[in-house]
Amino acid sequence: MKSNRLALTLTEDPRTNASAVEIASGLLHSFEQFGIVRDAAFAKRSSVIAFTNAVVLAKGKPDETARLFAIVAPSEIDRDVIRTAAVALATVVSDDDAWVGNLRECLSLHWSQSCGANQADTVRQETIFGLAVGLEVAASHAELAELIFKRTCLLGDENRFLAARLVNWTGNGFRPRVAPFIEFLSGLYLNQPIERDVICPEAEEALACAQLLPDPWRLAFWVEQAWTRGRRFSQKHPEVLRQMLIEAPQANREFTLKLYRALVLNAADANGRVDIERATLAFFGRSEGGRCAVEYCTGDQPRKLARLAFDFAFWMGILSAIPLPEQCLATPPTAPNA
Repeated sequence: MKSNRLALTLTEDPRTNASAVEIASGLLHSFEQFGIVRDAAFAKRSSVIAFTNAVVLAKGKPDETARLFAIVAPSEIDRDVIRTAAVALATVVSDDDAWVGNLRECLSLHWSQSCGANQADTVRQETIFGLAVGLEVAASHAELAELIFKRTCLLGDENRFLAARLVNWTGNGFRPRVAPFIEFLSGLYLNQPIERDVICPEAEEALACAQLLPDPWRLAFWVEQAWTRGRRFSQKHPEVLRQMLIEAPQANREFTLKLYRALVLNAADANGRVDIERATLAFFGRSEGGRCAVEYCTGDQPRKLARLAFDFAFWMGILSAIPLPEQCLATPPTAPNA
């Protein structure tokens, strides 16, 4: 089990770069999958998130900005329009809570006055416009770029994820490799590739079923899926589990064992039955100073909660199927060549 992280490390892929339209399409798919509604304001919002993606890319992987610029620059958008919009943003976007609204309205104004009336496929083209202006700001307005990056890092988990897609797509020609939610989940396992390669495919199978439901993010579904899959994995793949435990830092093993004792063992009824959904809600109450419990009650960030729930319940399922879980986690087997 891991704490939340912003980035997802991907291995390099020799595939050719995506086109500007392909990049925009990939971003738009992620936005919709994370609850950005395709309504009259969808293009405006998408342009803003694309803009932040360009700024985050320039901050996190500055060497990749030239590659993205080469893709975006040949578009039909006039370079002078991009420069003018960047200059205007430097005067209207300030370091306060109104930054997103000011950014959105300024980008939209310059798009509609200079480009929008003459563009077909306006949603994708306005998204590309946001990318181009973001790259210009990163290159020529360092103070504004730093402000945008700082403010982006303060966003909630789901919005922060959306604002940092391109920095994680560089190794695949600026294309996503997996579904947005699986990318989001993968961010929990940056330093544990074995754990990632076990849990993410399980979650991908669950996601395919979830997308057929009226509410794909209903917590009970993700908890039950993870618990059942964790138990099955523990029973069917003991050697892979051994490798996962070797890979896991001691602090992670101790933390997981502590949660299992407090929320599963101590909460079981007289017949040993566990209410794993209730245990997950108790876990939310302990997470991020209780913030996750508040988000559950308000309905905010359902994908974040599904991600945490799947990780938690999968591990609790694993431990519930091990004859001596405390001994196994406290003293994991050593690597074969240790």
